[in-house]
Amino acid sequence: MADLDVVLTAAAPSEAPAFEAVGKFAIFERPLLTMPFNVTGTPAMSVCCGYTAAGLPLAFQLAGKPFDEAAVLKLAHAYEKATAWRSIRPRLDSECWRSAGARPADRDLVESSRSRATTTSLRPRRTDA
Repeated sequence: MADLDVVLTAAAPSEAPAFEAVGKFAIFERPLLTMPFNVTGTPAMSVCCGYTAAGLPLAFQLAGKPFDEAAVLKLAHAYEKATAWRSIRPRLDSECWRSAGARPADRDLVESSRSRATTTSLRPRRTDA
């Protein structure tokens, strides 16, 4: 990487599998393309670059030189500003969940966590009262 500032690779070998298709030991069944950077401590991040026909997100990953997180973050930010993917959210309707193979309970869990996240105050609490 001496001659490179950043490397662009796939973040995953394929689209995300259906929830039921992920086994207990799935980490050993599919290659983890992020693993080399995780193990070496190389700054890297995944960036959304589109969606499948079923509405599942696709991503690539950027990896930089050791201790050069700024280059990775700047390039990811530039990509997100230049494309519309950042502003698009996956559908969470029933049809989308069925096509992705999820159960209704999975949808309810995501929806309840989403409503908690939007109603939780992010203001710091007073500790002197």
